[in-house]
Amino acid sequence: MFRSLSLTLFVSLFALSFVNVFAQNDKKVLGEVTIYAEDPIYKNLRTLSSAADAFGGDYAKVNNLVLHKDAAVFTLKTGEIYFIRSVEGKPTGAVFIGTGEFFLAPPVEIEKKSLAIFTDSPEVKEGFDTLTVFFTDDTFKEISASPAVTMGKAGPQADKARAAYRDKEERLRRDFHYNITSRILADMYAPDRKGFFTAFIDGKNFGKLVFQI
Repeated sequence: MFRSLSLTLFVSLFALSFVNVFAQNDKKVLGEVTIYAEDPIYKNLRTLSSAADAFGGDYAKVNNLVLHKDAAVFTLKTGEIYFIRSVEGKPTGAVFIGTGEFFLAPPVEIEKKSLAIFTDSPEVKEGFDTLTVFFTDDTFKEISASPAVTMGKAGPQADKARAAYRDKEERLRRDFHYNITSRILADMYAPDRKGFFTAFIDGKNFGKLVFQI
């Protein structure tokens, strides 16, 4: 399990329960879009990471890439981002391997006080060497268009990225009992939505953290 579920709750935009965040999103999204297990796109998404070359396509070398996600800031100082192969023309996951930092400063005072109960600080600053993300927002477009990025194909750590991604997929299923594939497909069928962003942070201080918007 993740090091601190309580910390995860607050990093996940201070929801009452991280599992409940997922469950509520399911109800909201799947109430509008019906997902069938036999859907060919669903099947493709579900098994995408099992292919040996799942991360053998697009990758990005980064140099101080900064990603702003709501109240959080991800600084990817140096390293590589590996994207899972696209489905329906869009990648929906990636793994960063390198040196990075996660920073979260809650905008509301009560949230800062709540966070301090678990971290002894009203903010979270966590260094990491691996970041695994699932998304349906504009993350790929934001990264690939950045001047801090050099795009390429078939990066040297694709196998390591695939292993990290599959580990987090399994954790979502086993520990959180959450079907991330259904959420991804629901957003693909409703492209006007803003989309979601979920990050698994392999941190150096707090351990494993999860951030979601």
